[in-house]
Amino acid sequence: MFNKVFIKSFLKPEFKFLSGKYFSNLQILILILTLSMLAIGLGNGVVEYMKSKMDSPFISFINVSIPHNRTSLDLDNETLNNAFVSDNAYNFPKDSINYKEYFNITADPIVEFRNYCTVYNPFNNRDEQGLFKMSLHNDPLLLFLKKEGKLPTDFQFRDAKNGEIGCVVSKDFAKKLMYEEGQLSYLFLKIKISDEYKLFPIPVFAVVDRLPDGIHVICGNSAFNIITGSSYMQNSLSQSCDSSDKFIFIPESLDIKPQLKQLNSTRYMTRYSEGTLYQASQQQSRKFLDKSDKGVVVFSDYLGLINLTKDIDEIYKEVYPFSFNPNNLNRVDEFSKFLKKHFKLKVDLTIVEKSKNFDIFNKVAKLLSFSLIFFSIFSMVMFITNLIVNHISKNRKNLGTLKAFGMSNKSIVMVYSSISLALILISFLVGYLFSTFVGNISITLFARAFDIPNASQLAYSNYSILTLFIFFVLVPFALVVIKLISSLKGNTPGDLIYER
Repeated sequence: MFNKVFIKSFLKPEFKFLSGKYFSNLQILILILTLSMLAIGLGNGVVEYMKSKMDSPFISFINVSIPHNRTSLDLDNETLNNAFVSDNAYNFPKDSINYKEYFNITADPIVEFRNYCTVYNPFNNRDEQGLFKMSLHNDPLLLFLKKEGKLPTDFQFRDAKNGEIGCVVSKDFAKKLMYEEGQLSYLFLKIKISDEYKLFPIPVFAVVDRLPDGIHVICGNSAFNIITGSSYMQNSLSQSCDSSDKFIFIPESLDIKPQLKQLNSTRYMTRYSEGTLYQASQQQSRKFLDKSDKGVVVFSDYLGLINLTKDIDEIYKEVYPFSFNPNNLNRVDEFSKFLKKHFKLKVDLTIVEKSKNFDIFNKVAKLLSFSLIFFSIFSMVMFITNLIVNHISKNRKNLGTLKAFGMSNKSIVMVYSSISLALILISFLVGYLFSTFVGNISITLFARAFDIPNASQLAYSNYSILTLFIFFVLVPFALVVIKLISSLKGNTPGDLIYER
């Protein structure tokens, strides 16, 4: 396209001249692009941070809490549908639609219970309060976690009377307890027994990214009943020996011989060791945890042998989680009014409101991001075109002479388009590398300047290099070429030489 002599004698000097003295013009372009990419990466990082705080994958789960001052209330399908029919007797033919179809509810309501319990990390002597939720086999939350691939598809808490002991823990709670990756195999419950706190280990079946509604742990009814001190625990050792889903915990400090004698169960004395967790169905009693592990004291989950006392500030909450179609939440507000009217219950719409607020914030952030991109493109195009057009205007006679000797408008456009592309590419590469290098530093400084909590969760997050290349290289270059073509179109050598 251009021979070496032409490049050396014309193209290279023109590039140096348009770059400015000490490359000042090039530095201005680099500054525009660097600041633009830093601002976009900073904005995207804040949006990602807000998304983690406000935008929840559990938006389809709406909770209805039963107040403590009310007797237990059964919100079953029949009760809810009768109330719905009484409201809509004139709107729909009888039996043509039910409340679930109308409100876009995807699962039958089931009652769930929640309770707080102190959890202990023996590796660093750290205590944390955790909100535990009891889960049944038809729990819509477990079904959702399986569908999302967070839990194995065959995972379940058995719904037998004494159920399977184990739990699912959120990553956030594991971090609060300061567990290292892969270290959390048991969750140690700190429970008060006869005015003394003991540690109760329950196996961790899975650690998931997050859980809804401030829940830290999902557990089966066995573990949950231990937390709440339910009467089902008042079973004897002898009753549990042949049950496949019962576990026996022998406390290190408990002398079980008198109890076994009283139960005529001396034949079991050789089977059990102090400080050990057993599954009763195993003939040789499979060991999960022994007293050598961080000095943990384990006790029996059959608390006929132990006097269990609960803390005064215990919270025992009855909740109905309703699962809605996540793609159609238009009638959640109407459902809230429906429950308030018929049952005097208030629906917790916090998660929906958070999602709406984040949606607004996200749209505003995207608008600002694209406005910044538009402003950057506009600034670059105006700067480069003014620079080149003014340069061409000052050198019209020289260009006219070149045209008179056979240089076409197309060649002139190609010369200055090549120079423009070189300026844009150099600015883009320097700006991209610099913004990527200092991005995380700048976002940390930003978080400190505005006193943003959990600043470590903020991360510089820009668009892909391909997207940035399209916005900041191809689009400006195309606009510059169009401007050059229009400014030189129809000019003859005489027009340029005589400045007509």
